[in-house]
Amino acid sequence: YYQAANELFVDEEYDAALEQYNLAIQHSSNKPEFYIKRAACHIKLKGFMKALQDANKAIQLDGNNATAFLRQGIAYFELEEYESAKESFEKSRKLSDQLQVRRWIRKCAVELDEDIESNVEEAKENSPKTEQPQEIPSLAENALLNVGPPPKPSIRHEWYQSPTTVVITIFVKGITKEQCTIEGTATTMDITIKIDESSEFVLDLVLCDTILPEKTTTLFTPTKVEIKMFKDKQCKWMTLERTQDPIRTLEWDTSQTTKPDYPSSSKIKKDWNAIDKSVEEEKPQGEQALNKLFQDIFARGSDEQKKAMEKSFVESGGTVLSTNWEDVGSRKVEGTPPKGAELKNWNDINK
Repeated sequence: YYQAANELFVDEEYDAALEQYNLAIQHSSNKPEFYIKRAACHIKLKGFMKALQDANKAIQLDGNNATAFLRQGIAYFELEEYESAKESFEKSRKLSDQLQVRRWIRKCAVELDEDIESNVEEAKENSPKTEQPQEIPSLAENALLNVGPPPKPSIRHEWYQSPTTVVITIFVKGITKEQCTIEGTATTMDITIKIDESSEFVLDLVLCDTILPEKTTTLFTPTKVEIKMFKDKQCKWMTLERTQDPIRTLEWDTSQTTKPDYPSSSKIKKDWNAIDKSVEEEKPQGEQALNKLFQDIFARGSDEQKKAMEKSFVESGGTVLSTNWEDVGSRKVEGTPPKGAELKNWNDINK
């Protein structure tokens, strides 16, 4: 059940994966990794309280599991309990210092700073006020007061994989090679894109498995940037970034398909190999089928059979086709026209 659940999770079939994780836990309720993976599934399905319960159970079973504290922190964060989330992330970082954990800690710090600022503003509003002489600001001062900080760009990124490659797609328009800094090793990929003078996009990844960094390529289009990485070995990555889960990759059986899996919104999966096979197996009809039959007979026949076919066909004007050389080899083969037709010699027609 656990293996099937992991495969469904990778394929983004979270409801089906959750059912398999439930069955796995029913059969073995003392494995922390089962609760960790189910917590991740609950997070994908927006069930943050259930995710928190699973993370707590995993920590109860294994108090030194960094991923369990990471799941706990994410659940707390989504429930807007930022102080508790930060504590969980810091515990995870002590056990395993990962880039994604650092990013979550920074996100908590930003949220907590905003909470502090809002509390200060609320305290100012509730404090007793003394009337002060009001000054009328000039037009220039008004203009300066109304200018706020520029909004941060919202940039989306996705990834997909084939048996041998992993592709990261960053959806940002009009980016050139000069605006990008991409540095990779066998286990990391650091991407920095300068959007404008005041903002940049940063993606620092500790990869799920090893790659061949010297083969990495980058494609720039008007709407996106694609980084293509080549896997060190053929396999299916469970996630893009490395986690503490014991199972990070799965074997990828390519005996049944040679095409990479791409993200699709379609609920119905087509078996293109079966469609191709059905097209190949379409049988010829009519005269085309008859000609194919004669070609197959000629190709499989012996030398005497081939001579018999050629002699009978030529001498009969294309009306007789025999494979019996003993019969047609010692005589001239007369033509046999179809019923209702008359056989004429070509020379007689031209006279």
